[in-house]
Amino acid sequence: MKCSSNFIGIILFLTLYLGICSELHAQFVAFGNECPTYELLGGTERPELYDEALSSASFEIYRFRHNHRIIEFEDGTQVKLLSAAEIQKCNPNIKLESYTTQQSVNNSLTLMFKLFPNGNIGVRSIVNPASKLAKIGNGFPRKDLIVISKADFDRMPESKQEVIMSRPHQYVVE
Repeated sequence: MKCSSNFIGIILFLTLYLGICSELHAQFVAFGNECPTYELLGGTERPELYDEALSSASFEIYRFRHNHRIIEFEDGTQVKLLSAAEIQKCNPNIKLESYTTQQSVNNSLTLMFKLFPNGNIGVRSIVNPASKLAKIGNGFPRKDLIVISKADFDRMPESKQEVIMSRPHQYVVE
């Protein structure tokens, strides 16, 4: 009887601990162990999965020189990438001139990120329909997309899902 009450106590403690951790509004990951490089804004029930994936991925090509950048995942999770200037305060080896400015970003594309079950992060570019790029593309012949139902997609092996998500010009999941 004593063993089961200890077991129940441990389960309650872990449940409470995980519940409190998931309610935190900001999750930071350190560059080195000192400098945060991003902030997890929320939208996920499993922040630890995103922390693990984000800490092993490189988002330097998406980072702005002096501004934060909000990136969004397909499940609604939002991540704020801190600016290179903020990171430079902790890591003086950062060269600001190698980062893009917010003004130089092409607004005709929207980036959508996805966290795969294996911990990899994928990204796809979506052309904004009102952009000049979309209007230029309308004059070219387009192959029909292969439509895959969400249910069929979910039943596929992860490796096939990754291939399909890496080819937005060929497949669409509905």
